[in-house]
Amino acid sequence: MLRAELATALRGFELRLELAVEPGRCLAVVGPSGAGKSSLLRALAGLLRPDAGRVECDGETWLDTAARIDLPPERRRCGFVFQDYALFGQMSAWRNVAYGLGHLPRRARRQAAVELLDRFGIATLADARPATLSGGERQRLALARALGSRPRALLLDEPLAALDATTRATATRSLQELTAAAAVPALLVTHDFVEASLLADEIAVIEAGELAQRGAPETLAARPASAFVAELTGSVVLTGRTTGGGQDGETEIALDGGGVATTTASEVPPGRVAITVHPWEIALELAGAAPHGSPRNRLPATVRSVTPVGGRVRVALDAGQPLVAEVTAAARDELGLRPGAEVVAVWKASATRIVPPPAGRLV
Repeated sequence: MLRAELATALRGFELRLELAVEPGRCLAVVGPSGAGKSSLLRALAGLLRPDAGRVECDGETWLDTAARIDLPPERRRCGFVFQDYALFGQMSAWRNVAYGLGHLPRRARRQAAVELLDRFGIATLADARPATLSGGERQRLALARALGSRPRALLLDEPLAALDATTRATATRSLQELTAAAAVPALLVTHDFVEASLLADEIAVIEAGELAQRGAPETLAARPASAFVAELTGSVVLTGRTTGGGQDGETEIALDGGGVATTTASEVPPGRVAITVHPWEIALELAGAAPHGSPRNRLPATVRSVTPVGGRVRVALDAGQPLVAEVTAAARDELGLRPGAEVVAVWKASATRIVPPPAGRLV
């Protein structure tokens, strides 16, 4: 078990977090750049001394500022993958991995190192030096080296950021298998919620150094605790003011930039709020066309961009506020969606979720 309680001043805010990760489990800490993610990893690894806190792993105290305990990084035995890789430039790829294989007999280290490199698809580069590798190859080498040292905890700083889409899919599967096989607590940080969802059992969202919400990826996506979490998970967030009850106990929100949204949430106090809706819950109709179905929300909008993503199409809209809909390719073709087209964004009142408004946004 990896446990930590940390508090330390960073630029403009204080990092204040408590976390616990069980062996064989992976926790992803997700947040924007500058939220304190990398500082958290450095504090756990012993590379940053927090102002106050305690870190325990596998029953051993690594840090206790009150008791003046602060084990150096080499005694904490963390497998750490840095954003800049921190590889040994003078060593070949296999020797970089073998550096952490001191628990094996010398003759067995090369074979074990090459086997790890093979798991990440770079065994043919075993004799190459880091300077001759691409960014993605160096990233995979760093992952192999971190996992080869039999770490007591695995710390990953944006572990897949440098990989292309094809390599990322393979590396994701390998990383999932290897972290599970290592049976140690794993903590990764990333700004990408989708990446976190693929790699982690749980996600902790942080904002300005503090925990905003923690839970399974599907829980955070379905029930975000704030506008910040909703935006991070890919939901549309619109701000406005509640105007009182609508029909059948519904609540109406006067949106900034114009328009009204309706939610089935009742007993919402008047004042500033934000609403969230998933892009795939939003349908599009051409402006002036006869309405289809009975959705309560109908918001006029202008198409800004049309982008195929996998088997779907993401349509960026201007509805007085930015809005994104996700439709099928057939719907795109049928409606003739293109930049500048006038449409109506349509969604059900039951798909409109109320959350606190984001800090700093005018509503």
